[in-house]
Amino acid sequence: NNKVFGVVILLVAIMAILSDRFLTEANIFNVLRQVAITAIVAVGFTFIIAAKEIDLSIGSVVGFVGVVVGGLTVYYNVPLYIAVIVGILIGAISGAVNATIISIFNLPAFIVTLATQSLFRGVIYIITEMAPVVNIPNELVYIGQGYLGPVPVPVVIMFFMYILFWYISKKTTFGRYVVAKGGNTEAAYLCGINIRIVRMIVFVLGGVCAAIGAIVLTGRTASAQVSAGVGIEFDCVIGVVIGGTAFTGGVINVMGTLFGCLIVGIINNGLNLLGVDSNYQIIAKGFMILLALAIDIITTGFFAKRKNK
Repeated sequence: NNKVFGVVILLVAIMAILSDRFLTEANIFNVLRQVAITAIVAVGFTFIIAAKEIDLSIGSVVGFVGVVVGGLTVYYNVPLYIAVIVGILIGAISGAVNATIISIFNLPAFIVTLATQSLFRGVIYIITEMAPVVNIPNELVYIGQGYLGPVPVPVVIMFFMYILFWYISKKTTFGRYVVAKGGNTEAAYLCGINIRIVRMIVFVLGGVCAAIGAIVLTGRTASAQVSAGVGIEFDCVIGVVIGGTAFTGGVINVMGTLFGCLIVGIINNGLNLLGVDSNYQIIAKGFMILLALAIDIITTGFFAKRKNK
């Protein structure tokens, strides 16, 4: 269950050998800050995958919430706390819309969220007229660029969310329901678990996490870009799968997702420090998914055999 932690330690050791700048305090916080946004979105995505669902619209939700929160604060002088609440509500509603369509029409989550991905992105293009929202207020910029002592604010938010979601996954009845639904939906239903409600909640949680990630991203870039969030669902899948949450559902490893995202961040940071062409990072991400799946299948079979002896 904790194989990914060993991989992180191994990668840190390798990068420390290859680059004397890797283990500096500034670079470590830089890696954490870069990972924070993807990790925040991925923690909600973990519950979706564990419940044997998928949400391809997450990236578009990130972009949509970003331009709404940025637009409200810049063009309408809405107080930041109200704009943040509106953004989180939009994230929750987007998840609820996906879950409702899937449940009512009994459609695959892949198809539904692929459609809403295009829908949300189209709304972004229409309301922004393809122009980014700039001149973001300093209070919002602080969320993405500020510090609490020596620690970046995005990193503080990330750790808080992982502690909260770890507690939900391990210490609550809902966390067990998510695992039950992902492991065997029919059996969970026969045991009295309301599958539709579980689906609704995991999609809403995913939307809320996407909204929080969008707010942090908007603050970090000091603008709301129309292309924000493009491809982030791909990074989330990598982090979740490498972290040990089975893509086939029935297993949830919240802290594993954090370490999975760290692996991606360490590799990207290491390639940058070594001056490797950024195009190779895309190849590296694809390779990591295949390697993670292979390692998970091989080691799971190995430990299952050991257990049965």
